[in-house]
Amino acid sequence: MSTFYLILGVILLLSSIALIVLLGDLPNYRGTILHKLNQLLVDRVAHKITLQFTTLDKRFFNGYLSSDESLRRLGWIAGWIIPVFYLAVFSRCLAFFFQYTYPQILKLSSEVNWTLRYWIFILPPILLNYGSFFLAVLSDPGYMLESIDKEHVNISKIQSEFPYDDLIFFKVDCSTCKFVKPARSKHCSNCDKCVLMFDHHCIWLNNDVAYYTYRWFLLFLFSTCFIFLYGGYLSYYSLKLEIQISKDIPKTITAAPLLLKYWRLIKNTTFANEISGILLLLCMFLFPAVSFFLGETLWSVYLGVTTNETAKWDYINLLVQNEMLYEFIPRNGDANVFLILNTRLPNGTIQFIKLEDRKPFNNDTGGHLRRIKNWDDMNNVYDMGFWKNLHQRLFPKKLF
Repeated sequence: MSTFYLILGVILLLSSIALIVLLGDLPNYRGTILHKLNQLLVDRVAHKITLQFTTLDKRFFNGYLSSDESLRRLGWIAGWIIPVFYLAVFSRCLAFFFQYTYPQILKLSSEVNWTLRYWIFILPPILLNYGSFFLAVLSDPGYMLESIDKEHVNISKIQSEFPYDDLIFFKVDCSTCKFVKPARSKHCSNCDKCVLMFDHHCIWLNNDVAYYTYRWFLLFLFSTCFIFLYGGYLSYYSLKLEIQISKDIPKTITAAPLLLKYWRLIKNTTFANEISGILLLLCMFLFPAVSFFLGETLWSVYLGVTTNETAKWDYINLLVQNEMLYEFIPRNGDANVFLILNTRLPNGTIQFIKLEDRKPFNNDTGGHLRRIKNWDDMNNVYDMGFWKNLHQRLFPKKLF
């Protein structure tokens, strides 16, 4: 049964890596143990491997493998490794399930209409998972550069959907793409393009989760959670039926305590039970991580923010907590300006810089200045309520 322990170890290792990579770099977990492990795994380990690779390349290949062109090709290949790996592992697990676990359930369980369950609870989530995965991987998330090149972008329509709030988004040019970035967009360093309503670059999809791919990402997470939950239950149900009905199980197993009973059944009986046990453990370890990530995503929808915007709001919150954020309301009716308290001079004079560009603020028109004391003093113009936020992500408008 050394194979069982090897597979179990691989499952634990991959589950831990998935948890660290998925959650460790999110703004909500900055400073936590997950973030530190993510830095250790992604930054330090990867950095050391890169340095060693560069040294060996210069010694044996005269620097060819670490040239810019080679690194671009290597980056392209590396980006597809994780999606292909997921697809291969998921498909192989399904093959094991239908080859060993599901036939065992059909053989031992005669009281349940499994044909109906198959067409309602088994096949549809699998098809949804494959479909949403491919759509999330292959769809255009909302690349602005390609759309502008086609010369049919309705800028006013985009600005109507994503207005500038002058708090976390300002009307500025992208230094790389050389055009005005719409509010809620971001230049993705991985894809080297500006993306509408950018949430994050997902390494599992090798694509951006953004305005046009958010719906496929949500469906992918939902279907994955359901498959892990129901697949884990069916794997457990298969083992339970084996204990209750099969006559080939020795008393050393049936008479053992509950957990020990299933453990012995998995590693000391048939290959089918071993496969069911491995699938059960895989679902048990991965379901909490994926469901937690789904919960985090839905919570962001509820708040009316994206993952990218979370860090921006954290900075705003830091300014509020330190009594440094102010709002200037001009007397002449111009747009309000958010300011950062910069210095307090000995004579009592207060100097401000503009939140937009960090340049000194000069009050030439006169107006009213108020300190932002809490969240009630601000307005997230992008939060329309949970159901409207969800509708915006599931049914995005055709903006170009």
